[in-house]
Amino acid sequence: MSAQDERSSVTVANLAPIVASTSWLRPANTATVLVDMLYLDLRGKTREQLLRLLSASSINDGSVDPESDIDDSGQISENGDEFDRRWDELQPGADESMLSSDDINAVSLAYDQHRRSYLGAASISAILRTIFRLCPDARFRVAQSAQEWPTPSLDLQVGKQTNPSHEDDARCIDAYFKFSHCVAPMLNEAEFKYKWQTASEQEASWQGLFNMVCTMGSIAAGHESMHKLYYHRAQTHLTLETFGSGNLESVQALCLLGGCYLQYMNSPNMATAVLGAAYRMAFALGLHRDARKSNPPFTSPPGGDSVAYESTLSKTETRRRTWWSLFCFDVWTSMTMGRPTAGRWDPNSMDTHLPAPVNGADNAAISLDASAKFCLLANRIQDRFAQIGRMTFGEVIAFDKELQNWQSSLPDVLKSPNRCPGHLLIARDFMHNRYINLRLILYRPVQLHRFNPRGSIHEIKDQELLIHNTCHDLAVDAVEAISKTWTRNRVHVWNASWYLFQAAMVPLLTLAQRTGDQVQSNNPASKDILRKILDLLHQMEPWMRSADRSRHIVVAILDALSNAETRRTPSLSDGDMNFFGWYDDQVTFGDDIDWSEFLVDDESLRDTNWIVH
Repeated sequence: MSAQDERSSVTVANLAPIVASTSWLRPANTATVLVDMLYLDLRGKTREQLLRLLSASSINDGSVDPESDIDDSGQISENGDEFDRRWDELQPGADESMLSSDDINAVSLAYDQHRRSYLGAASISAILRTIFRLCPDARFRVAQSAQEWPTPSLDLQVGKQTNPSHEDDARCIDAYFKFSHCVAPMLNEAEFKYKWQTASEQEASWQGLFNMVCTMGSIAAGHESMHKLYYHRAQTHLTLETFGSGNLESVQALCLLGGCYLQYMNSPNMATAVLGAAYRMAFALGLHRDARKSNPPFTSPPGGDSVAYESTLSKTETRRRTWWSLFCFDVWTSMTMGRPTAGRWDPNSMDTHLPAPVNGADNAAISLDASAKFCLLANRIQDRFAQIGRMTFGEVIAFDKELQNWQSSLPDVLKSPNRCPGHLLIARDFMHNRYINLRLILYRPVQLHRFNPRGSIHEIKDQELLIHNTCHDLAVDAVEAISKTWTRNRVHVWNASWYLFQAAMVPLLTLAQRTGDQVQSNNPASKDILRKILDLLHQMEPWMRSADRSRHIVVAILDALSNAETRRTPSLSDGDMNFFGWYDDQVTFGDDIDWSEFLVDDESLRDTNWIVH
């Protein structure tokens, strides 16, 4: 039989006998392996090629053998000493202007090497650690570059400035509802503005909500530092006593605090704690349950006092939108932490209807409905990432298919920026960026697994190339989309620059791989992507936070990778061969990397004072 005849004789019909004859496969894995193989287009492959694929699939299986040692190549934090885990996002006594930049500028690098929280395999730090291992000079270049980073501006200090004026309040409120509201539309704009204009509410919950709206609105309005004044005022109303008097406005204020502002200020662990408390308050208020499950969310008035009915309907919908906004904030915040979802959504005990538009022009409801459906899927993915054992290739493909189906089902106003109303554009772009990024997160652990010395880097070539090409295409899509839609707005740039940084990790990893790999043929394309990313980050710089260092970090790593003499293959004699050990607890919306986590354990750097003065 000729080689061509032999290739044509291998069809889907006789895959099962081949699988059955493969002694190293457990029976429970057969279906998964078949799914993996079918996806890789098996036509034209010989029996020997198929057996190699089966071997790769068995190695890539994420199940845990109870008789074997726990695989610590996935999450070192699971096996680390508990007393090593701590963090300090408050830094008492530090200048407020440095709070959001400390992790980036590595201010505590010289004295604190334990600022770690529990993190899982979904973090961007895994890919950075791999790059640093493949090219040790990259870590040194980043540390060296940190010495030259300018100190963030100190143009406003709380206590030395007068309170914002009524006109400032108005500008901030308008900016919030124009640029930020559609991302998580939990507020009734007309009701909110009425309460503010009439000063009819003086309760602490209202004051906390009002000042948090102004806090985020001041950022959207373009002021770099006024948010500190509003946040300082909000702090006086959002205390432990807040939890002694629960109401809807308190939940909404906590949503903005944990879901937005603390992310902006580089305090993700504090943010998740605040959102967790908001969840408990939401449960106590019954936001997770619709009052009348048997009724659809919107019907014609059943008679009687239609005004009273409309008022009740408005409150019901506000409660729903608050619940789903809280849910989305928590999912978005946790996407790259790899932590358990802690029962964030349970259809057996939660039945709140998805948001529904009041009329055809209610784009805010359309946006939140799409975000909620995305987050329901993302929540399942997060839950899987938090489980022991790596996700199999078949699981990755299945989740990715669901994500693509979600994207294809979006309404037209959310699919294309050309059809998107101006007030919805930022929400649409946030949504698209998260969609691309979650797909990258899905593939990242499988992509990085080839660098784990416990496995082989030669037995998964077909899967590896498929994943590499998919990640490359996703990075290109992310950069092209952001380049066409970003606007000169701090909220927009804050989000876009972070996802550009995430996209940059794909070509940087390609450049870090050993010369001779098949993926090296993509080096020119990788450099082209990086040039576009660096150009965009340079254009965005006037609207970035003064502490943002995305561009500097990418340049430092690229400089190291461009020097062929610094590139080496890691050996088994390396002291720490766990490529998955450093995960990132600073990954949310901003360029929030705790660089002390990456640099401090290098003996060559410990004795150097990297504090930026």
